[in-house]
Amino acid sequence: MDDRVWLAALRATGTAELPHDIATAEARLAAASGAGRQLVPVDLPQGPGWAMTWRDDVAPELESAGSPGTPSANPVIVLAACLRACWTDSAAPLYPGGETTIEHVTQVVSALGVVQARRAVNRLLWWGYLTEDSGRGSVRLGPRVALWSEADIAYLRAEYDLLPRDRTE
Repeated sequence: MDDRVWLAALRATGTAELPHDIATAEARLAAASGAGRQLVPVDLPQGPGWAMTWRDDVAPELESAGSPGTPSANPVIVLAACLRACWTDSAAPLYPGGETTIEHVTQVVSALGVVQARRAVNRLLWWGYLTEDSGRGSVRLGPRVALWSEADIAYLRAEYDLLPRDRTE
């Protein structure tokens, strides 16, 4: 597969399994770098893989053309609820985590005043913070979460008990 097509597919799916040979891996790393991106190793449910993010020297500023912008409160609250539901043990690795149902997340955040939870889930899916198994109505943490720094994850671990959760848990 042409490296440009592979990069487009990676951008669409968010993650990809590692190639089996070193020459292909090197070619894809070079293609990503040439496009202003970098490939970051992540642990996928099926094994080791890559997620793609901007190289540090070319990352767009928030609110610039091509950037996702600053999310409103609803997606942030929904993401927090998904983090708690999918990451049941804060001592375990954050990504890939488990899965939860959209219905569960909607119930948790509706108690916090979020009225358009499905819309927020859709935005988080689009941005790559969640992935969906539409056949089962479930979500799990997406490849953008895999790109969070160790410092970010350490902060989440320290504040884990503040993440929104079902009060019957």
